[in-house]
Amino acid sequence: MGKVTIPYDHFAIPIQLNIRGQEKRKSWCGFIATLLFIALILWFFGVTVDQMAKKENPVIAISEKALPDPPSTSLDDFIMVFDFGSDTFKEDVHFTYAAWITAYGESSDIDLEMHVCDDDDLGELKKNISLLASDMDYIYCIPKGQKEAYLLGTLATESVRTLYVQFSNCEYGVNGCDTKANVEAAMEKEGTLGIYYGVPYFDGTDYDQPIKKYLQAKYFDIDCKKPKQLETYIAVMEVKTDDGFIGKSESVEKDLLVNNMELGDFTATGDCILNIQIQMSNRQIEYTRVYPKIQDVLAKVTGIASVLVLIFAIVLTPFFKLDKDQEIVNRIFYSDPNSTPFNIKFHHLILAYLVCHKEHKAKLAELSKKREEVTDCLDVASIARAVHFVNKQTVKAEKEEAKPLVEKLDDQASGSKKEVKP
Repeated sequence: MGKVTIPYDHFAIPIQLNIRGQEKRKSWCGFIATLLFIALILWFFGVTVDQMAKKENPVIAISEKALPDPPSTSLDDFIMVFDFGSDTFKEDVHFTYAAWITAYGESSDIDLEMHVCDDDDLGELKKNISLLASDMDYIYCIPKGQKEAYLLGTLATESVRTLYVQFSNCEYGVNGCDTKANVEAAMEKEGTLGIYYGVPYFDGTDYDQPIKKYLQAKYFDIDCKKPKQLETYIAVMEVKTDDGFIGKSESVEKDLLVNNMELGDFTATGDCILNIQIQMSNRQIEYTRVYPKIQDVLAKVTGIASVLVLIFAIVLTPFFKLDKDQEIVNRIFYSDPNSTPFNIKFHHLILAYLVCHKEHKAKLAELSKKREEVTDCLDVASIARAVHFVNKQTVKAEKEEAKPLVEKLDDQASGSKKEVKP
């Protein structure tokens, strides 16, 4: 029965081998590698937490969608400047302008105020506009704060409000207006309308001000023989920011951008007209920023820890295995204090494999041979017999050393018995 292999034993007791009472072979190299691993993880954790606290490296998503409901927006959020006129091409002498809201379903248009732009109208774009405008006294804006100055819906919806801005010749010979010939000559010479508007763009790296603007300029000629209409479509730009440390904490910022401009012919009763129609687009551009949360930091640390463990294992495991093997070989074959056991270090391994150092390669080959001798009989019984053999040899050596003393004591004991014999 002793030689028959037992196929299965559910209640088998596991065998735990150890070296000097330790179930794992520890080394100073492994200890230093562990400290380095912990230091790298702590450093990476600190950097990641610092980035989270400073609101860096958000995850950004961009989408464009059609709005199901009619969009509505105030013109206070939209800057559009009209550059028309000069000291020799003057309002009410050569041209006039007007702005109004047409609300479909209402009986009459809603007039809006329009005047020469001031600092409140221009906002952050004032400096750039001053570089483009030929004369800051002849730039016109729709002032903010007008209750009826808002857009609603699109042409495809039932409720729609559209803004119209019109530049045309003044009424000839009335209220200081020049003659038709002079107005048409002035229009032909200087009747170019410049439109300046801010184009918002998304800056995902700026936590405090994700929406910035640059100035866009477009120019159109007013032709007295061909009235034109400029159809302008405005879209909503929305930036959502989720900056919660654990859960979701979302804030929303919005701005308006010119989605499209189309110039076409216009049927008008006047002579020299450029009609600007501004309405909402049903498209919305949406930017989403999600800043790292605590759980994201922990996930990153766990991921980098797994990679480092793999790298350390690939680099150091051969030496750890070598260190374990030479410990076993030394205890079995070189237990004699006068023998020279294996003492292969990490740099010896590097020299042997990377530099092909002959002496160290020979030492590794010798260790490999000894290890194979151990491996061939590496089972519990063999190890137990080896340990028993070592112990037996030790006991035998101790007996050999003590044999003269024992014989001497026996002789003394025998002599004592003879003396006391009657």
